[in-house]
Amino acid sequence: MDKKLIKDLLQVTQTVEKFVKENNISGIKNWSDHIIHSATIYQDKYSIKTAVLVYALSNILGDDRFKIKFKKEFNTFKKRVLTNLKKAIFYLEHKNIQGFETEMTDILRAIAKADAKFSEHLGIILRKAKIVKGSWMHHHGITMGRIAKLLGITKWELMRKVGSMKEDIPENIDRLKIAREFFGVKNV
Repeated sequence: MDKKLIKDLLQVTQTVEKFVKENNISGIKNWSDHIIHSATIYQDKYSIKTAVLVYALSNILGDDRFKIKFKKEFNTFKKRVLTNLKKAIFYLEHKNIQGFETEMTDILRAIAKADAKFSEHLGIILRKAKIVKGSWMHHHGITMGRIAKLLGITKWELMRKVGSMKEDIPENIDRLKIAREFFGVKNV
């Protein structure tokens, strides 16, 4: 296992744990974007799973209506997540990547074991997180087939999201101007 990857996963996990304690939702979301960069470089299941979970956590913890409606389940879920993050940090500090993966998988289990409506809501958020992060991975140059396989989603789900993303595409006149400048052609 690459030492830089472990260091990056450790930094993200420590920061996310701190932000979960502080209810700093934007901070959690920002770190989700940070880890997606590692996921595109290493294309490993650990950083991809971490990116998806961190993004899902930012959505779950940021949903105030949901926190009020499912207060008891939400508090139990948050405590369990903090416990798992603490253990994950311990495992990364001791270079035990399998222990880290077990803790991240346990967070997914926490989602599945929750109350039926709570679990359904978290499942939708998790699926959406996979699609959103997958679209960003595609934006960084990874093929849709590879992303779909790594995240356990369909290419169709990913294509729908990638197709809806707006990119900075210059207007036709700007493109023509750029091409003329590139080839040294003066305006006709």
